[in-house]
Amino acid sequence: MNHRHLPVDLRLARSVVIGTGRRRAMLLLLFAVPVLLATAAASVVDTLNLSPQQLATAAMARADLQVDRTEPGPAPADLAALVGPLPTGTAAVPYYRAPEVPVVLGGLTGYAAYRESDWTAAATRGWLRATAGRLPAGPAEAALSGRLAAGHHLGIGDTLRFRGSATPAVVVGLVEDPTAHDAEFVAGGPGLFETWSDPAHPAESGVTRGWLVTGPDAARLIGPRAAQLHLAVRTRPQVASAARTLLAAQPGLVALPGLLLVLAGSAAAFGIRMRRLQRQFGLLSAVGFDGARLVRLARAAGLLAAAVGGSLGVLLGTALGAALRPTVRAAVHRDLAPVDLTSLRPLLLLVATVLCGALGVWLPARLAAGHTVRRRLSRVPVDTAGRRRRRSAAVCGALAAVAITGGAVAGSSTPGVAGGLALLAATLLVVPDLLVLLGRAAAPLGPGPRFGLRDLARDRRRPAAAVVFGVVTVAFAASTAVFVGSNTARDAREYAGSRHPGQIEVVLRDAPPSDAVEAAVRRTVGARASVVQVRGVYAADRPAADAPSRLALPKVALLARSAQAANPHGTLQIVETEADFRALALRDRTADEAAALTAGKVVVFDPGFVRDGSAVLAFEPTPGAAGRPPLTVAARPGAAVDRTTRNRAAGVLTGAAARGLGLFPVTTTYLVTPEEALPPGIERRLGTALEPLGIPATALRIEPPHTRSVPARWNVMTAIAGAAVLVATLLAVSASTQELRPRLRLLHVIGFGGRTQRLVSATQATAITSLSLGCGLLTGLVLAGAQLWPKGTALVVPWASLTAATAGLITAAALAGYLVPPAATRTRSRSTG
Repeated sequence: MNHRHLPVDLRLARSVVIGTGRRRAMLLLLFAVPVLLATAAASVVDTLNLSPQQLATAAMARADLQVDRTEPGPAPADLAALVGPLPTGTAAVPYYRAPEVPVVLGGLTGYAAYRESDWTAAATRGWLRATAGRLPAGPAEAALSGRLAAGHHLGIGDTLRFRGSATPAVVVGLVEDPTAHDAEFVAGGPGLFETWSDPAHPAESGVTRGWLVTGPDAARLIGPRAAQLHLAVRTRPQVASAARTLLAAQPGLVALPGLLLVLAGSAAAFGIRMRRLQRQFGLLSAVGFDGARLVRLARAAGLLAAAVGGSLGVLLGTALGAALRPTVRAAVHRDLAPVDLTSLRPLLLLVATVLCGALGVWLPARLAAGHTVRRRLSRVPVDTAGRRRRRSAAVCGALAAVAITGGAVAGSSTPGVAGGLALLAATLLVVPDLLVLLGRAAAPLGPGPRFGLRDLARDRRRPAAAVVFGVVTVAFAASTAVFVGSNTARDAREYAGSRHPGQIEVVLRDAPPSDAVEAAVRRTVGARASVVQVRGVYAADRPAADAPSRLALPKVALLARSAQAANPHGTLQIVETEADFRALALRDRTADEAAALTAGKVVVFDPGFVRDGSAVLAFEPTPGAAGRPPLTVAARPGAAVDRTTRNRAAGVLTGAAARGLGLFPVTTTYLVTPEEALPPGIERRLGTALEPLGIPATALRIEPPHTRSVPARWNVMTAIAGAAVLVATLLAVSASTQELRPRLRLLHVIGFGGRTQRLVSATQATAITSLSLGCGLLTGLVLAGAQLWPKGTALVVPWASLTAATAGLITAAALAGYLVPPAATRTRSRSTG
């Protein structure tokens, strides 16, 4: 470029391509806002995913090597007693860890996680953090997590007792886990575990006993020796590598939503300026400016605008992400990952913005430079682009229909996804035609709405870019939320637990059944509730010396005889009365089932366990005793039952029939079916009633009724999509107000005041938002359905929430548009002042 033309080129770039005043601000915002949102979102998501080092610290504190015993029994305090002498400079600190242990809190037994070690050792530093008081230092001291202490009104100086132990521990501090502030756990001082633990008690299953080893040669010298002794060995790099999340391993997944916003916003940026470029470039060509020079000028100015706007978005997005850290930390109740200043994601977003700016200005600048005044006056306008676009939309629609239908027939979601994307492309291609239809339908409206809609139809590039931006955002947000919500609803429908919704099970782990227990349950739940004893079939009665828990008795189960059976073994249950059967299956037994039970047969609910009128019983092996061979018994299929019933019992028989086969009915639980809804606070009330009878509150199993609520993912995705649509709408309407200044001024001169001009902006905001939401939701639902229907999953949409969100967003857009100041009045007041 000739240097003597540089000042003129700069002035032209500023006034023609970038614009001045609010036009320049709007153009820069169209680049800055998507980058700002993408950078801020990526910053928040990055800090939400704990770093590999944080996750490794959560698993093994500051240790270089973690060695765990794989055999039950107490671990010796000295690791050298197992693996031999430790290298010089190496220290091994024993620790205990359990997902849940029985703790007496407020007079009731509850489960809490447990962690114990020498908290003064360097290896345990950072594992827990004291928020009040101090960490425990001996076998008579303990610390509680803040949430556990607050929930049970415990503080420093109070005592804590574990079930089965008469020795209390003094609470000396309140602590938190840096990776889970809300966790409920107990931290014990060295030696506390041995004061109350009972290895034979089932509650201690899952306790990890091991050592945290620190030292430069720990992994190299101790690891192989420990592995040869069948000890579980993990090094810090192994834990850090295995703990990496998908987003940490694939950072592109975090940047993808941001790149989508950048691409859509950048494509919209110069679409808004196209008309101005064509008009003014045509005039400049008419007065002698070289077309090639104008093209270079426009492209350079476009790159400059993209670079400035993108840089502004990166800086503001980074600042916004940093400002949100305290709020995010308070919301997730744990530490956040450190800010990664070496991340290349902001730079990639900036490069993507500049590239999109170059693409956005490339064709408009070439077309505008070629449209001289003479050519513009002499050419007969032919809508060839419109015809090509409509043909492309028809082709995409046909491909979408074929792909979605083919995917549904073949049972594969891949063709459906391709079809959904094709439908999205078809929807985007018909957006200009929808704007034309709105303009034609505006005839019976008032001056403001009619002018606003016809202006959208007359200059379609600006609103079409905003609508495309909104459609893409809403479509992907809606498809993601509906896909996740529908799968969640399917899992809830197909969920089959061990109890029917609303039922309560009192597990008789160590206490025998009694009238006192049944009376306590009835007083708490209600006298009209159904309370029945659930009796299983065992190979032996309960000898007190042989079975520390009645659940440890050798069981008898049905053996599958067909591949149709869901499991190789099925549970047997004793039913004596109609009430027993109704509590199990929530229905009355049929006449055939009653006759079969009376005749001493086994009624089998799973057809895979019965063949030719017989079933096979398998005996659980007893340690130290010879196994019993399977037993064939008379059986018949029962009527249909739900999956929960089959989970509880694959077959039923009477107690007399079991005894006739040499088997023993043993009562294992009480099953309670309330006549009405579960009373409030039922778990604590039952625990209070049963604890004095030797049944801890941890032996209660309550199945709450399933309630369908709006998934949190839906609310989050709705908020993100709504904010993006609203931002795009306001930018488009603000740019439209600038472009319409001459026409709005004319409206003002001929008598249409500021209210009419505000109605123009409000109408355009309503139309853009409505099209974005309508088209985006339609394509999003089809895109989600194309993935769900081949798998037989019904589409679940929270219509009430969706309707409220849609109406609220349209109303907000209309109100924001109405509040845009009338540009014509403002301009005139300045010119006359």
